[in-house]
Amino acid sequence: VPYTPLAPVFVSHFAPCNAIRALVLATPAQPRHAIPCAAAARHRCGAPRRAQHPNPRSHTLQRGTMRLLIALLATTHAFKQQRDDNKPRGKRNVLFMIADDLRPQLGHLGHSDVDTPQIDRLAKTGVSFRRAYCQAPACNPSRNSFLTGMYPDVSKVFYFEGVTHLTLGKRGELDVFTHMRSHGYITMGVGKLWHWEPIGEPFTRGTGAHFPKWGTYSQEWGCGDEDSGGRCSPRKEEVPDGDIVMGRVYPTQDPAESLFDYRVASDANKKLALGAKQWSMRRRPFFLGVGFHHPHTKWRIPVQTWSQYQDRRIAMPDIQRKTTGAPFYAFGDNNIAPTAITIDGTRHRVPAKPYKEGKELPEHVVRELRRGYLASVAFLDVQVGRVLDQVDNLHLANDTVIIFTSDHGYGIGERGHWGKGSLYEIDARVPLIVRDPHHRHMWGRSTNALVELVDLYKSVIDLAHLPFGRHMYQWLEGRSWRSIVETGQGGNSHALTIVPKCHGKKYGDAPPHNCGGRSYEWHRMEGGTKAALVGFAARSHRYRYVAWMDHNESLDAVDWARAPVAEELYDNSKMDEKDLDSSDAINLLSAAAQLSGVEWADVRDKADGHLRWLRQSARDRFFRAFGEYHTRLHDQSDTVKEFLPSHSRPAALPPRDPPVDAGRAPRKKPRFSMRGAFEGGRARRRQEWGRV
Repeated sequence: VPYTPLAPVFVSHFAPCNAIRALVLATPAQPRHAIPCAAAARHRCGAPRRAQHPNPRSHTLQRGTMRLLIALLATTHAFKQQRDDNKPRGKRNVLFMIADDLRPQLGHLGHSDVDTPQIDRLAKTGVSFRRAYCQAPACNPSRNSFLTGMYPDVSKVFYFEGVTHLTLGKRGELDVFTHMRSHGYITMGVGKLWHWEPIGEPFTRGTGAHFPKWGTYSQEWGCGDEDSGGRCSPRKEEVPDGDIVMGRVYPTQDPAESLFDYRVASDANKKLALGAKQWSMRRRPFFLGVGFHHPHTKWRIPVQTWSQYQDRRIAMPDIQRKTTGAPFYAFGDNNIAPTAITIDGTRHRVPAKPYKEGKELPEHVVRELRRGYLASVAFLDVQVGRVLDQVDNLHLANDTVIIFTSDHGYGIGERGHWGKGSLYEIDARVPLIVRDPHHRHMWGRSTNALVELVDLYKSVIDLAHLPFGRHMYQWLEGRSWRSIVETGQGGNSHALTIVPKCHGKKYGDAPPHNCGGRSYEWHRMEGGTKAALVGFAARSHRYRYVAWMDHNESLDAVDWARAPVAEELYDNSKMDEKDLDSSDAINLLSAAAQLSGVEWADVRDKADGHLRWLRQSARDRFFRAFGEYHTRLHDQSDTVKEFLPSHSRPAALPPRDPPVDAGRAPRKKPRFSMRGAFEGGRARRRQEWGRV
């Protein structure tokens, strides 16, 4: 454009920056002059006419201005493209990382005795959930629950029975990976995602072999086979006393590259590179699941990591402290914990019944075991950081939703409890971090909203911006975390955790233990001498209520029309998150609480409210799974017919009177109070107490 009168038109239509527009418009436009005499003479003589600017300096300035304009336009386009990268472009990639047996003892949660800089770094760019709970305090049922979107009492997967497919037919195959694959996602997995091998083909073909390869899934996860996975079990030369047990740290001189979780992170980085290539070339999103083994026992870690924790000062629980007023089967046995351990030349046996006093391990043994667990967490943190670095290096951070959690909590000496399997806060609460790259105003925040791991299925669909039909998968449970991640609002009223305990035909004649086999086999085991209780824990914002229900053999379910066999209610309003031993201190429904009449009426009201929620939620779960939906995948009419009569009867109520300790003299009953009789909805019970 040799003349500036065209520049204002060009700038006004194509320049997005007001500063550029002002720069060009401020350039003075030169008037058109007559052709000089020499040029006119040549034209008259037939010589070709050559355009000549009247002012060469002005012409040079105009050309420089246009070059500057084009350069600034290109720069502005680049910045605009960068801003567009931060905007959602339809579907999003999803990276799901899960640890094994990781409890909420991390740096960003206020614990200074463990170093987790990489997980804390993820929490600074995401939302940390302080009230996230699993649905089963064991590996297999918990993973089946959140990968299929069903509670254990519906899928009938309570312990190590297998996968949901064996109970619910084809619906067991519709896990979250299969669903994402059906919507065009590249689904990939590495490490321990399911406890056993999944059913069907959840992962996209052509994405490389799964690590460890199929056929090596076991309790040890191929850790002993160096061809299929990194080694987890210690070598003989690494155990000086020859005593190999589950819960003990085994420092190794082997390179970190040979360990299982290091290989999991390395394989995850390869699959991230594959997903990034497909995302950049075809805009085809991916869903990658990464399952780490640590801090699951055995704690085999590099010796460099163990040296940082070998003499570290750590927080210690009160090993003599017990949960006051809890039934003896609440904790069950410690069959997952180390049965015996030799430290300093002395063999110590872990008590099988933690509810009995005087059976605790010595304090120095507890301290070494806790150090081993924290060192294992530190090794896990390093591997999580390697995966996060790969996300940044591949420029996937602006297009990838990251979820990090654990399958359940873990007890390491609190109140004599080792391992998992209880319904208490120590085993049910898990860490959870969700990073949404398009809602940075929520980064670094933490929330006390109640959420469940069973929400994962719907949350992945929602956070990935996939369509979710109203009548799609009616049996799916849970509620999406998207509203909490984007606005901080939402959550559940209660969180549910379920665990069964088997025992002798009479309560107390045999120690309770984890039920083996399928639920319809519980009453036939060992010649029909076994019975089963199923514990349902409802965690609200303040209370934890536990109802222990008899398992009905004919229904293969719990009959909610009956009254609970035992109940527990704990007030966790003063729970300190930095002290994992500060929750579930005393059962308010036991005689040990020593409540007065008015206090008992209030506590009984709270327990009844939680029990009503348990009954109603169980009914809703059943009809969502087996009800008359036009989209259900198989017929269960016989089950419905058997289930309906048990829920049509009025539910039995627990005793209305407060418990009395047989070894304590009965106290004088309080006098009737008119003021207390007319306060809110508790007037009836207070009047009944006053008439006694």
